[in-house]
Amino acid sequence: MDETYNDIFWINFANEISELREKERQKLPYNFNLMYELRADENAHTRLLLNLLNYNVNGDYTFLRSFITQICIKKNIDGLSKNKIENPKITICKEYIDGLIEDYSKEYSIIIENKINGARDQYKQIERYYSQVKQHGVNEDNIYVIYLTIDGEKKVASDSLPEWLREKLGNRFIELNYKRDIIPWLKNDILPNIMRKDNQLECSIILYIDYLERKLNISEKDQYISDIMNEMIKNKLGLDSIGTKEKWEFLESTIKQLTELRNDLEDIKEETFKRTLEDWDAVAKMYFMNNVYSDIKNGYYQIFLNNINRDIHFEWIPIYEKDLFTSTSYRMVLHVENDNENLNMLKLARNDALREKAYSLNYELVFSENNRNSDALCKWYYSDKPFAEMNLDSRNNFFNQSYLEVKELKNIIEETFHKFDGEVSCINELCVLMSNMTKHDWRVWPENKDIAWDLVASFNDATNPIGIEASFAVNKDKQVVFRSYITVWRECYWNIYENELIKQYPGLNIDKGGRVYLHLPEILIGESIDDWNTKKEKVIKSLNETYLFMENLTSQVGK
Repeated sequence: MDETYNDIFWINFANEISELREKERQKLPYNFNLMYELRADENAHTRLLLNLLNYNVNGDYTFLRSFITQICIKKNIDGLSKNKIENPKITICKEYIDGLIEDYSKEYSIIIENKINGARDQYKQIERYYSQVKQHGVNEDNIYVIYLTIDGEKKVASDSLPEWLREKLGNRFIELNYKRDIIPWLKNDILPNIMRKDNQLECSIILYIDYLERKLNISEKDQYISDIMNEMIKNKLGLDSIGTKEKWEFLESTIKQLTELRNDLEDIKEETFKRTLEDWDAVAKMYFMNNVYSDIKNGYYQIFLNNINRDIHFEWIPIYEKDLFTSTSYRMVLHVENDNENLNMLKLARNDALREKAYSLNYELVFSENNRNSDALCKWYYSDKPFAEMNLDSRNNFFNQSYLEVKELKNIIEETFHKFDGEVSCINELCVLMSNMTKHDWRVWPENKDIAWDLVASFNDATNPIGIEASFAVNKDKQVVFRSYITVWRECYWNIYENELIKQYPGLNIDKGGRVYLHLPEILIGESIDDWNTKKEKVIKSLNETYLFMENLTSQVGK
């Protein structure tokens, strides 16, 4: 080809192609898919997959057997296929594991970690899940890990799956992706085997396949537009008028030229991003010194607390490079990581001073004592312009609001968090003392004396369970208090005891919602748990009085 094309031509040509692509998209029939509107996160995709695998007819788990068979064939795994799929236990988002498939006889365990949206790997994430599943009693040689991504490009981080564990797992660490594994499996194995009566299931899977293909830009509509683009490119460049060899040489040379152009543009873009990030970073360091960590490439910017484990931190999330240039809303959370037993989250949730201040600042109180999310607090901050377009005054106004509020919350956490230090030994001590005094089986929760945060005594376990629970908290005056409750773990049992409890404890606060709590008067411990010994006898006396009443009540009611 005699004609040469410079960089300006290619930039203009790219704009022309982009405009044509959008024009062709506008011609397509209206395509509404509820999955797109709901903006499903990784947990939602995991629920869809695991619920599908849980499908069975008269105990025959057809889809699960098909799924495992496909894995074994594609990944050349023998051991998994030998296990019988007869009585699987499938759990979703329990113990922080996205999906878990186990057999009640402990013959195998399949961990599924879903990264369809590219979420970053947490420190020791896969290692932690592997250790947890070993504790279920499954032989370590029968533990499998599926790492599921959108297209196979994302790889597991070495600090999530250390080399020793990767070697130990061998081909039992299985990389799957939606593009080459899940979509073909849904199309070729699941859809043809759905029973006629399950037309709703069939429609749901068709919609889900459409959603995934659109997400990957591989749907039939995407292919139709791609064909139009290819014809336009060939006509514009006259590719059909030259020989095959000349065409290949031209395309080879052009791709090299465009790659060099792209690299140059990427360099300029990266330089622009770095300057903007430096501005963002400079503002944060004005408020928090060097207690910040930026990984905006992976979608987060962290602010650490003084003298507190870095697993607890404030965080702008999600915040990616493009958000600095295009977004006018930024989400701040109080984030808790690697909290296997929920202990750190509970320390935050049981802090009235923190809750009260967060509420006054219009933060959403995400945490609760049953929370399994990693966010404790959350708030969206809004600006008129994206950060990159803000002038100095606009930046000052935006960050004066957000960072001063974060500092208020941060100061409360730093002041109160360590007031709980020593609570585990106090709860364990109380458990022994109360068990000896009452000759009743008091226990700690979790059932691990190294991390116990709750004291429990239960009654009428086999009929209408009810119990006493007790734990430490920080009140709104930042003092440590001891709180006890009479509780039922399912609301349906409450009515059995309600009249007698209200008669004994008139006017006390009752919380209902799945569980029911009757809040007993709290006991002030002091500035910290260091003051425990001065209030121990008062706590024991109070618990014993509650126990004696409950022992008498449950001997007459709810048997």
